[in-house]
Amino acid sequence: MGAQQFEFLDSEFLTAMNDIGRYGFEKYGPVSFQSRRLNGDRSRGSLKRATSQVIADHAQEHFSQYLSHIAHDKFGDDIHQLAAVAFNAMMEAYFAGLTDGN
Repeated sequence: MGAQQFEFLDSEFLTAMNDIGRYGFEKYGPVSFQSRRLNGDRSRGSLKRATSQVIADHAQEHFSQYLSHIAHDKFGDDIHQLAAVAFNAMMEAYFAGLTDGN
């Protein structure tokens, strides 16, 4: 089965979101979103950074930095600020169980 095509989504933005995910994986390793997703772990566990409020606050921080013309601290550009907003929203959807097909 080939990769699903998303004709209504911008590939450059999705690439930036993937960069954000890779950065988080490198930064957090086995407790990263990607590691937890690959293991099917939807629990928020004891990780404070996995709570809904912390995820929302982090997304809001990236959006505020974008609006203030502050480049992303790792990637040095605006698109990664917005990609981080979207990545945080995706993580919340995952941990909230909204992506489990129900």
